[in-house]
Amino acid sequence: MPMASYNINKNCRQSLIQKKWMCLVSETHFTKQSYIKFRGYKVYHTIHPENSARGGSAVIINENIHHHEGTKYETEGIQATAVRIKARNCSIGVAGIYCPPKHPLKKYEYLEFLGHLGN
Repeated sequence: MPMASYNINKNCRQSLIQKKWMCLVSETHFTKQSYIKFRGYKVYHTIHPENSARGGSAVIINENIHHHEGTKYETEGIQATAVRIKARNCSIGVAGIYCPPKHPLKKYEYLEFLGHLGN
């Protein structure tokens, strides 16, 4: 499954995702008023908790992949967008994650986040 991970810092283009099944994106800079669409793809995103144009994450996934949106995690230190993919007899979780460098996280914060995502 061709996949890519990008820190786009607001510069997302259709050419970045062509011929990819899925892209995990960090630093989207989306707000409640902004979004992006690509023909043939679903875009799921999580914004910064203050609804400011900074941080954020997204998962861009081909519509032909059997999937559903998973858990969103929205804190100052982590913004994560998860998707569950149905593959034969199992379910696989993937996430686009952004952790701002000015918020150094403690081990327990990572563990809390991973627990929130589940299996």
